[in-house]
Amino acid sequence: MERQLTLGDLFKQLASIILIIVSVIAIVLGVRQTLQYSRDMRAKNALMNSVKTYVEEELKYASDIRIAPTRPGEDYHTLRIKKGYLYKDNKRVLKKIMNHDNKLSITIMAFDLTHSRIDINYTLYFHNETYKERDTLKLLNLNVPHDYANKPTDRFVRLSLDDHERTLYYKE
Repeated sequence: MERQLTLGDLFKQLASIILIIVSVIAIVLGVRQTLQYSRDMRAKNALMNSVKTYVEEELKYASDIRIAPTRPGEDYHTLRIKKGYLYKDNKRVLKKIMNHDNKLSITIMAFDLTHSRIDINYTLYFHNETYKERDTLKLLNLNVPHDYANKPTDRFVRLSLDDHERTLYYKE
């Protein structure tokens, strides 16, 4: 004698099938989000590393680095931020990796009476998220006027590369 399925049994089986389908969809969406997050992290890291490497290479081998209101000579270059993009001598750099979704801010702090150590704070606005990294360089040819300190007792000078009163100049 065969048992007939009741309406309650059919609903239980249908509910089980729906639960399985919903579980599979949730897993697929979770994997997709994880993959997108992983892609974004790799892209963010690659972009931040490119910016840090570029700035470090420009400054590390410079024969003279100055923070000044005007260009000290024709053979000096400048790094600055304009509208979230990095420029060298009014030419945008890293064009291929910086797009409209990514904006950059760089702040430099020169320390010690000799101003030989600088801390560089990078802030990257990447797809509506903010990422920050910090780097320290020891430079032998850094010249920062003492009157640029915020207070006479300060032993550091802070400079944002999008500051229009003071600019970072360097000689290759």
